[in-house]
Amino acid sequence: SLPGCVACAYKLLLPDLSLDSPFTSSFPNVRPENCPRATSAGEPPALYGRGVLCVGDGDLSFARALLPPAGSSGKRVRAAGEGGAPHRGPGVVVATSLETRETLEGVYGAEAIGGAVGELGEGGVGFEVDVTRLRETLGRALPDLDLAAVDTVCWNFPCTAEGGGQDGQNQQMEANKALLRSMVANVRELGGRKGIVLTHKTKPPFDQWSIVDVVEGEREGAGGYKCRARVAFDRCCYGGYVNRKALDRKSFTAHDAEVYCFEWEAGEGEGQGAGAGEGWGEERGLVRVTEDVLSGVRSNFMNAVV
Repeated sequence: SLPGCVACAYKLLLPDLSLDSPFTSSFPNVRPENCPRATSAGEPPALYGRGVLCVGDGDLSFARALLPPAGSSGKRVRAAGEGGAPHRGPGVVVATSLETRETLEGVYGAEAIGGAVGELGEGGVGFEVDVTRLRETLGRALPDLDLAAVDTVCWNFPCTAEGGGQDGQNQQMEANKALLRSMVANVRELGGRKGIVLTHKTKPPFDQWSIVDVVEGEREGAGGYKCRARVAFDRCCYGGYVNRKALDRKSFTAHDAEVYCFEWEAGEGEGQGAGAGEGWGEERGLVRVTEDVLSGVRSNFMNAVV
């Protein structure tokens, strides 16, 4: 977040701000695009491992946002360049969509989809990939993909496709929970104990999805997924990304969204591997948001009121 930025403050202080009339009257909310960082390229947080498979990436813009920035040669490279710090994003980025390329071009335009394919590479984009039949459809769409190079599977705003822009409402809640359970089972089938990263809104009715409980409830023997972090979703970190409704150019508000990061937690007798458990967030440069942190953010603003 940016010090003194109202858009950033609202993202951090939600949902309690609705009851904080002294703050809201002194600092009315603004659109996220008003954050000065919105005009910069941004850099994704280190949540997506060394290699990420993006599923359900409608217009492919999220996978593009995870790519390293282009260097002076015009090529996107992970390593640091000309004194800069190494790119925190994944070194391998693969994008998939449930739809055909022709369908996506009809909705988002051939230029946009063609540009994404050009940046990601033909081997980095798979069409007609169904998360409920992941190994089967991924193998057909990207037969040369090295799954060993992928250690994380991510999905932004997962939901069943519904007409009229009513995705994810109460009447679809159980179907969406079943969809998440199927995703977890299918990721397990890929092997390698891959991490899972999900982004979703947290305001009603989405808070009732109980995403953490759903994912952690899908056990395999004594092992299963454990939520290591819930991170405020900051679209400024994902340059060029637009969260859209299914097969629609329209976007939707996501200021309340969080990124849920799950890691496989081995059962007794299994090797857990490096980087598990305590210290997960610190190793990735995350800052724990405590009551003291939130109080400090609010105080910094209120102290500026004359």
